[in-house]
Amino acid sequence: MKKIFLAFAAMSVVFTSCVKNDPYDGPGPITVDPTTDYTKLILNEISGTNKFVEIYNSGEVDIPLAGVKLQRNDGATSGGSEWTGTATDIIPAGAYRIFLFNNYTPADLSSNEAYVGWTVGSGISGGQVLKVAIVDPSGKPVSTFIRGDVPLPAWQDTNVTQNSACSYSYMDDGTWAFATPTPGVANGPKVADITSPGYLTAQP
Repeated sequence: MKKIFLAFAAMSVVFTSCVKNDPYDGPGPITVDPTTDYTKLILNEISGTNKFVEIYNSGEVDIPLAGVKLQRNDGATSGGSEWTGTATDIIPAGAYRIFLFNNYTPADLSSNEAYVGWTVGSGISGGQVLKVAIVDPSGKPVSTFIRGDVPLPAWQDTNVTQNSACSYSYMDDGTWAFATPTPGVANGPKVADITSPGYLTAQP
């Protein structure tokens, strides 16, 4: 009886550990290192003209993306769209990764070494109110960009001044500005401020 009880207890521990380490609702349990610092993942560049979002791993270690989401306009359940990382998706330390939207793969981006095939089904536009967010496996946003002022109109509202020659680019001082597109490498200097409307870095 004692041996049966110990065997059952061991099975319970294995089953419980699989359940509590499942950080998202994808197919099958995955294990996430609780020491992973997802705040090192930074939205670095967003281009409505060229339909891409760039993420930068600002940390000194590789970051696994299992369960991490890149969301447009709050994800699929809110009428937006999203990409969800799998157990094989990783951003190396100090690396950039490009996500293409609406299957738009211009030659200069599809051959860019920062593009590894990650795509989001629907498009983005520089002429609309837009929200892009990196969400960690627990559901917490770790980096957010919103083109719009408080009070926010509906996503995709078109009352936006567009700069089709520039991307929304994250600056060294933690602000965002219009800058010349630089997919896969560090952002260039500010070309202009983002106005009419401005931008937010968190949901109001």
